[in-house]
Amino acid sequence: MRHRWYRVSPRRLALATTLAVCLLAISTCSPRPTTLEWIQLRGVLRVASTNSPTTCYVGPELPLGFQCEVLERFADALDVQLVVKYVPTEAAALRAVERGQADLAAGVVATRRLAGVMWLSAPLQQVTQQLVSSAAPVPKDLAALQGTLEVPARSAAEAALTAVRQRLPDLQWTVSHSLGAEDLLYRVAQGTLAYTVSDSDLVALNQRFYPGLVGSLQLTAPQAVVWATRRSEDTSLNSAIDRFFTQLGATLDKLRSAYFTNRSSLDSLDITQFTSDYDTLLPEYRQMFISAAKKNGMDWRLLAAIGYQESHWDPSAVSPTGVRGLMMLTLPTAQRVNVADREHPGHAIHGGARYFAMMLDSIPASVPQPDRTWMALAAWNMGLGHLLDARGIVQKRDGNPDRWNDVKRALPLLTQEKWFDQTRYGYAPGNQAVRFVDNVRSYYDILVWLTAGQSKLIAAS
Repeated sequence: MRHRWYRVSPRRLALATTLAVCLLAISTCSPRPTTLEWIQLRGVLRVASTNSPTTCYVGPELPLGFQCEVLERFADALDVQLVVKYVPTEAAALRAVERGQADLAAGVVATRRLAGVMWLSAPLQQVTQQLVSSAAPVPKDLAALQGTLEVPARSAAEAALTAVRQRLPDLQWTVSHSLGAEDLLYRVAQGTLAYTVSDSDLVALNQRFYPGLVGSLQLTAPQAVVWATRRSEDTSLNSAIDRFFTQLGATLDKLRSAYFTNRSSLDSLDITQFTSDYDTLLPEYRQMFISAAKKNGMDWRLLAAIGYQESHWDPSAVSPTGVRGLMMLTLPTAQRVNVADREHPGHAIHGGARYFAMMLDSIPASVPQPDRTWMALAAWNMGLGHLLDARGIVQKRDGNPDRWNDVKRALPLLTQEKWFDQTRYGYAPGNQAVRFVDNVRSYYDILVWLTAGQSKLIAAS
């Protein structure tokens, strides 16, 4: 078991001392500690969440997902550690709060019934149920559908269609008991299913990977996605959440954009910009890449390609999700590779080289080059655990887990509930990892061509 050591701040130490005195003389200590004070004494904010891209999932270093990005900031504001308890449904998250197993449930849809039994935060986002297709023309009415419409069983999508049937009694659809929302979106994108209905935020996220997806008809009015806590006379935690949201301000909009704004893949304009940046930006950092790569036994052009994919060789780059610097290192990764200043280009490049060397060393010894490098790139982007999960899926599909092409085909399956439910680390944006590797390989190939040499480390696959 991995043990974590936590920094004890003076504020927490003072609070612990106060509460310890109260516990020794509980009858004379008034008022009793609040919920917020207990969380700060414990040093942990316990959150119940579904395992999904719109809420939380296991990242390379910390929990990721839109909700978890906000939750990390809230935990930081409270000076505590975020611990996520993954549950299968929103209802299970709410039950965990009711039973005292979690302090709050994240990413739940606000309803009148829920507002009557739980305290609900201000909305983090608004979602609707959308009809999704991939072929033109986009239907203008549900009565005009031509093809199979399929939705997950016992889902918000099924509930929305049931409500629509009151005005369209002839509306037909198929209910899947084995496929989740992302499985069905994938099938629509591949053209093997005509339509599905899904949350608008999930549609927006998947449009990054499947630009042909079209979310058209809205079946429901916008619904607020909120945090929920136990309804109680003790409102200390609720008040802290309210204050935090007020302070968060425009950062919340930036996080929404970071997760739900469509991003196109590498195209001719990217390549043109890259060749221009090769002449204007790379010379300042080229020797740093060469030195760091030589020290860690890798091709400097591969390291430079990673840096370009991450920041476009911008040492002051900062993402809405908190990564920064030329190699866009997270704070935990920077600490792991002894980088104190992520925005110092030399420190960032050497730290990035050390981290990539760690990823290479973590790939099973049976994996040869160049597959080893491509898998290490995927692990850099999504975390080693998810890469190993994908290799496990390859084995279940009778493929070769030591071949990158087989693993590459399995990575997108980590977005599909049918598959990620069978893995150790759960949901992961495998499509994003595939795109990351493809882009780095493209930049690397261009660098090899521009430097008029062939890589001695990575043979062509």
